[in-house]
Amino acid sequence: MYSNADSLLNKKQQLEFLLNCITVKPQIIALTEVNYKNKDVKYDVHELCIHGYVMYHNIQNNSERGVAIHVSSDLDSIFVESAFQEPEFVFIEIEVKKVNTLP
Repeated sequence: MYSNADSLLNKKQQLEFLLNCITVKPQIIALTEVNYKNKDVKYDVHELCIHGYVMYHNIQNNSERGVAIHVSSDLDSIFVESAFQEPEFVFIEIEVKKVNTLP
């Protein structure tokens, strides 16, 4: 799932409501522009976490818009690299286990 959040904190409740309403939860949620446009708004980065997901981000302060990736806690994932200057990015590794599928 991907979205340009344009300030995640004021939309987090809506996102969590959506996740509670759908039967198949996304395993990865990628969000851009998670910080407020108004740089005077202060918050703790942990307020952006979503229950059941591990959050990786490039947010050091609120000087940039920020990128956050929420990975299902059911997946094995690790942080690789991030940048908080142009271009903003977050790299992670996710271990994908082989799954038997029906033909």
